Amino acid sequence: MERLGARRRTVFLAIFLSLVAVVLGAGLGRAQTISAEIGTLEIEALVPLQVSFGFENTGAVDLQNVYGKAFVTDRFGNPVIEIPVNSFSVPAGQTVRVYLRSRWGFQKTGIYLLEATLDIGLKVLVTGALAFRIL
Repeated sequence: MERLGARRRTVFLAIFLSLVAVVLGAGLGRAQTISAEIGTLEIEALVPLQVSFGFENTGAVDLQNVYGKAFVTDRFGNPVIEIPVNSFSVPAGQTVRVYLRSRWGFQKTGIYLLEATLDIGLKVLVTGALAFRIL
C-alpha cells in the first residue's frame, strides 16, 4: 500500500516537472529584450531653446509610444526648465533624430546640465546628458 502511494507521488512529480519545463521553455522562447540608447545631445539654438538627440533602438522589438522629458538644471541642481518629449515609435535596429523646442525666457551666464530621460516600456528608462555653458 505504501509503495503504491510513493509511486503515485513520483509520477505526479514527474508530470509536474515536465509541465513546468514546457511552460518555462515556451516563455523563454518568446522573450525578447528591449534596449535603446540616446546618442549625442546637441543644442541647436538657445532662443528659443532647441535641442536634438539621436535615439537608437538596439533591441529586437519595435518600440511603440516612447516618451519622456528633458530637463535643464543649473550647476546647483536647481530646475530651470522642463520640456516634454512627445511619444514616438522606433522599429527594431533603427535610429531616429528627436527634436525638442521650448521657450527659455531668462537665460543668464552659467553652467547648466541638459538631461533627457525616456520611458521605452516595461519600466525601462534611458537617459542622456550634456553639460553646457552660457557665456
